[in-house]
Order: sequence, then C-alpha cells, then structure tokens
Amino acid sequence: MREDSVAQAVVKASRQNHQLTSEALSKIQAVKQIQAETERPLIVNDTEILQSVANADKFDAQNYQPVAKVEPSYPEQALDRDLEGNCTVVYNVNENGGVELPKVEGDCHPLFVESFINAALNFKYQPYVFDGHAVMVQNMRYTFQYQISKSS
Repeated sequence: MREDSVAQAVVKASRQNHQLTSEALSKIQAVKQIQAETERPLIVNDTEILQSVANADKFDAQNYQPVAKVEPSYPEQALDRDLEGNCTVVYNVNENGGVELPKVEGDCHPLFVESFINAALNFKYQPYVFDGHAVMVQNMRYTFQYQISKSS
C-alpha cells in the first residue's frame, strides 16, 4: 500500500512539474514573440503605429521642418496676371525623409498648384525616429506664399 502512495505522489509531482514546465515554456514563447515583434522594422502602413507617432509626447509637428527645401517657381501666367496667394500642401514624410503623396489643401489658385506640389516633392526631412525605428509621419503641412515684389 505504501508503495502505491509513493508512486501516486511521484506521478502527482511529475504532473505538477510538467504543468509548471509547460506554463514556463508558454511564458518564454510569449516573451520571445513580443521581442520578435518589437525588434522587427515597424510597418509604416499600420494605422496604430502612425497614430502613436502622431500622438507621441516628443513629437512636435510645428518644429519638424524640412532640412532641405526648394522654393517653388512663380508661374509665368500668375506673374502676368499679378496673382499672389498662399497655398497649403499636405503630405507624408517617409522613413527616409522624403515627401510622398502631396496634395493641396483648401483654396489655392489653380495656376500655383503644380509649382507647389513640385516644390514639396523636393523637400528633404531628417527621418523621424520612434522607438528606435525610422517611421512615416502623416499629414504634414507646409504653407507656401507667393508675393510679387513691388519695386519702386
């Protein structure tokens, strides 16, 4: 009888050990999965990541300015008509600091649109780094101004 009790205790201890080992392995696998996910490059089209960049405490869109920019050329037809104006271009800054998908926002005289879009496409930014990875920044805005110099 005593041998049966000892055998049952050994089997019970073995099962508990197996259960603890299985739980430990599951936890280790979960930790490895988390590490693998955080060590891989961020997916730039992932809305959650982009929103977290936009909401990051250290991110300040007003101070995130191009390190190189090209002034738009004044369209000849606009000069001939003495047209002046402002135009805001909205675009994304990719992981390499280049501008993507620029589009005009709000009212902008049609004669200025192409020039503003071309100028924005030539902007270069310092890539924005979030959590150790360069990420895309969406919905950046830059307002161009066209004014004709009045010489006296």
